[in-house]
Amino acid sequence: MNFKQIMFEYDEVPGATSYIISIFPPDDRQPFLMEVKNRSLACIVSNLEFGHSYKWHYEAYKKKKLIFKSRDYTFSIRSYYLIDTSLFRSKIEISKKVTLNNDLIFLDYPGIAINRQGTPVWFYPFVSPNGMSAPNFRNMRMTNDGNITFQDNTDCYEVNIKGELLWKAPNDGKVSGSATEFYHHDFRKLDDGTYLTSSYKFVSEANYYNPSIISKVRYNTLVQYDASGKVVWYWNEKDHIAKSFIFQGYAADATDVEGTHLNGFDYSAEEDAIVMSFRNNSNIIKIDKKTGNVIYNLAEYGDQSGKQKDPWFARQHGPVILPGHRLLVYNNNVKDTITGGSYPKVLIIKEPLNGNNASIAWEYECRSIRFPKGIIGKEGYAAPLPNGDILVCMGGANYSFEVTPAKEVVWQSSFEKYDDKQKTWTGFNNYRCSYASSLYPKYFTLQRSKEKNKEQGKIKINNEGTENDSFLVELVLADGITKVFADTARLRGRSSGIIKLPVKTAMKQNKGKNNLIVLVTSLSNRFLSKIFNLEFGDKK
Repeated sequence: MNFKQIMFEYDEVPGATSYIISIFPPDDRQPFLMEVKNRSLACIVSNLEFGHSYKWHYEAYKKKKLIFKSRDYTFSIRSYYLIDTSLFRSKIEISKKVTLNNDLIFLDYPGIAINRQGTPVWFYPFVSPNGMSAPNFRNMRMTNDGNITFQDNTDCYEVNIKGELLWKAPNDGKVSGSATEFYHHDFRKLDDGTYLTSSYKFVSEANYYNPSIISKVRYNTLVQYDASGKVVWYWNEKDHIAKSFIFQGYAADATDVEGTHLNGFDYSAEEDAIVMSFRNNSNIIKIDKKTGNVIYNLAEYGDQSGKQKDPWFARQHGPVILPGHRLLVYNNNVKDTITGGSYPKVLIIKEPLNGNNASIAWEYECRSIRFPKGIIGKEGYAAPLPNGDILVCMGGANYSFEVTPAKEVVWQSSFEKYDDKQKTWTGFNNYRCSYASSLYPKYFTLQRSKEKNKEQGKIKINNEGTENDSFLVELVLADGITKVFADTARLRGRSSGIIKLPVKTAMKQNKGKNNLIVLVTSLSNRFLSKIFNLEFGDKK
């Protein structure tokens, strides 16, 4: 395996009140003993090591009496240069509060995930040309269904935690009209299972300032794919953004026009709308996905035209849509009007609604004594955390931190790689850092709940994942087709719930057969479902 945070799942033993999982290291050290109450049929273990092989087994107890012991199982965890701390390291500089042991931060430059102590926990098995270079990925993040998506300089990928390829963007030029789609900057899997990415389309057309000059203009596009790689929607800024913005800053004789430089987006399923950030003209817009039309342009409120001495944001990245019609923006704060040192800022902006202007609801300046002359850099990102704090990635400034709404930095890390030629440590940038509650955000097991009257059947759902989830529970007759009951249950991460099933009613329709089928499906991951057989008239 290429990770050391591992989910151990074991079979239920009838009558057991607790279980003990024993994990044996390869040397003479004491085994890890994990006692698990009957609530759960799985557990996460993080204190393992890369480059080692382990044995493990589980034991079932009824109160204090051993009633079952499994055979020994074995597994191995690979070592790799990407998690070799003599080559790459994360230096934790501030850690003021306790965080969950399962919390992870994905670093896209080396393609790894670290825990809050800075220790590598997972790596993507990247094939390096020289056996030493970093992959320099972008937008590495865990999906809602427990997989991982990222970009390289060419393509967009989804892999499972083993690094096995699940999906790759077709990159066939159906939207761009060229040999490839020119994917860039942002890519993610949406909750409905489709994929959204930014790309380019190059068009030769008359220069905005001098029609006698033909310019090669780079327009931003968004492309949405389904699981088969079919284009289900796309957007081209050429159809919705004024040419004055596209040609802003270019001369009348310019033959190559880079355009607005889209560097991030976010999607609201509730509104079916997309918010986008454009670096070159320091602008953020929101579009209606159905029509593609612009809903608002934040430059109109922050005044990025130069008339205002201190515009809200400049060369910004993001944005992220927050509840309550708010946007989280990483403001690189790179302004032509600044003469001294300056620092990036993290902003929360209230969207313009119902005739009201946009406004700044919260602001944090990323000032640091490490940079006495300020930080003028590219890249960077800010993302909300489940506890209400914000995870800030400083991009080229080479560090990341967590800040509270009260503006207290409670965790901070810098990232370094060893330069063998110079024999020294140097910083490496991450385009974005992203948070995950664990390598197992969504996972569940099933048990038959204890009940005195088997005619009143119950099923116990153990949400083993580290995030909340909702489940669809369906009761099906023995024919495997006829559904006689459906209900939903919402469970917090690492908790259990019991669903009552109308067994007596269902058995009357079951044509004399003594079993029913229970189908349970995660509503956040339709591919994650389990079937449970309820049998009657036996010892179960």
